[in-house]
Amino acid sequence: MPSLYVPGSAGGFVHAGAEELDRKLRAGDGVAWTGDPRLELRIGIIEEVRGGRKTGRIARRYEVWRNMEDGREERLGHWSMAEMDKILLDVTLMKAGAEGRAPGVESRIDAENAKIEQKAQDQYRDVMGEMLDHAARLKVDRNEGRTTHYGVGRALRDD
Repeated sequence: MPSLYVPGSAGGFVHAGAEELDRKLRAGDGVAWTGDPRLELRIGIIEEVRGGRKTGRIARRYEVWRNMEDGREERLGHWSMAEMDKILLDVTLMKAGAEGRAPGVESRIDAENAKIEQKAQDQYRDVMGEMLDHAARLKVDRNEGRTTHYGVGRALRDD
């Protein structure tokens, strides 16, 4: 009967089907995740506690931990055993804004949309600007019951 757990790359043990996921977390998957050698996939055990004592195991879960630069370990997230396929995608999304990574699809789309919108605003300003400037320079003089318009070719008078 094959073993349920195998030694992990960081000295711990992982589920027998998870060694490839552990490798991808560290070395990258060649598609979206570039890898982080400080990551470690672990099996977490949730235990029931009653009256300050552990009374038994409730469940197991996958946990992704990172050895931080200052020497402490930080858990990035946890997933149920059935969610193993989701771990790499979630970690990739967590690190999407990290320094040194190429911008994600959403930010590239937003940047391109901002350029298109700015171009449309510039075109509107160029076309409508002359007309609005002319309208602002029009002077309406209301004197002695007469309305005189200046700046529209020749002066028009209502007598």
